[in-house]
Amino acid sequence: MANELLTSKLQQYMFDMLNTNVRDEFEYQLEVWRLHLADIADAQQQAVQRFQGVFEEVARQEEEERRKNFEYGMFILSLFSGPALSWAAGAIQYGLYAKVAQKLASKASWLNGAAVKTISDDKVWAKVSGDAGKAIFSFFIDKGINNVVQAPNGQAPNTADLVNSIDPAAFKSKLDRAMVREKWLTREAITSVAQNAKSPTFDVAKELFQADRWNETAPFYLQEQVGQKLIHKWVNEIREWLAREGHYFGNDPAKLDIGSVAQTMEREMWALWVLQQDFRVVFFDQDGEGHGHFLVKSQATGLFALEPQPIVRRLRWLGAPADDFLTSIGLADAAGAVFGKAPAKRRQYSDNPDMNKNAGADVQKSLDMLLNWATNRPLEVKDFLNKGPNKAIPRKLPSVEQVPAYINSRVQASN
Repeated sequence: MANELLTSKLQQYMFDMLNTNVRDEFEYQLEVWRLHLADIADAQQQAVQRFQGVFEEVARQEEEERRKNFEYGMFILSLFSGPALSWAAGAIQYGLYAKVAQKLASKASWLNGAAVKTISDDKVWAKVSGDAGKAIFSFFIDKGINNVVQAPNGQAPNTADLVNSIDPAAFKSKLDRAMVREKWLTREAITSVAQNAKSPTFDVAKELFQADRWNETAPFYLQEQVGQKLIHKWVNEIREWLAREGHYFGNDPAKLDIGSVAQTMEREMWALWVLQQDFRVVFFDQDGEGHGHFLVKSQATGLFALEPQPIVRRLRWLGAPADDFLTSIGLADAAGAVFGKAPAKRRQYSDNPDMNKNAGADVQKSLDMLLNWATNRPLEVKDFLNKGPNKAIPRKLPSVEQVPAYINSRVQASN
């Protein structure tokens, strides 16, 4: 009878450790990462808004262009995220690579490593979030319990829904919902499998006596204390496995400088934009007599895409080698639009032998510098969150019975 009472009390204690301490710890870690992913989404939104803002300043921003700009931002985000968003990055690249970067990869070395990854699936999601239900279930299987209660089947978030976001705000909202959903699914999974602690075939007292025969003759209160320590050992081993296998559970995110992250992302968006334009140097003949300007023209759009000063100014501010040779003051009057179609009268410099050849050479040199910057630059965002000061910080796990105090101290420290 004493063994039955001891087993019952220890079964309840293990259930409480799993269903309260481990569950609360898991939920807390997911909340920490939910807020971190919200910061990443905010950085992406800032980058897209600043990128779009330049075109709005020159009065050229149609709905199609806004959508394309957002796709630039989403694609860069997929390269940027590292483990934190790896469960979504594959789907984003799969959905956008052909549109945004595939044609450019052959001439842009920094895109060579951005080949489409396998679409994220439940295994990827479990590797990032940690599969608590599976870990606890495996423990009870190893203990030989009959009719073990399984956790509900885990399912990765709907990454296709993320890819189809219409703007950065929608993407952030969907990302947030995915993390909230995971918190509830994890809560349900842990509660389900924790019920196995109360199984009639889980004889905790027997396990305790097998560990040390002295326990069988010890006073009841000591048996209970030693039994609780054995449970701490078991549950800590489960948590250590989860910390190794689940990025969110085993690590804390570094504090992000959202402004700096946004600037880095925007710089990569501009590099993509420059490559997409397929720029060439052409001569704009204003009067048909060989008097005019050498200009940078986009072969992709037919527009004098670098003429507006805000574009060059923004590129220069972000560190790109964009100098004044890439613009021509007064083109707006000559062409009839600030950012309009190419004028009817234009020809290559080679058709104008009387023009100052150095002028065309200077413009070409400036363009070559810009194209070299966009083509051969190091990929700043590659695993940006998995290196340097942005790298996730491995957690030092407290013992399971200390988890409530651990969470409380962290909450207080963050307020």
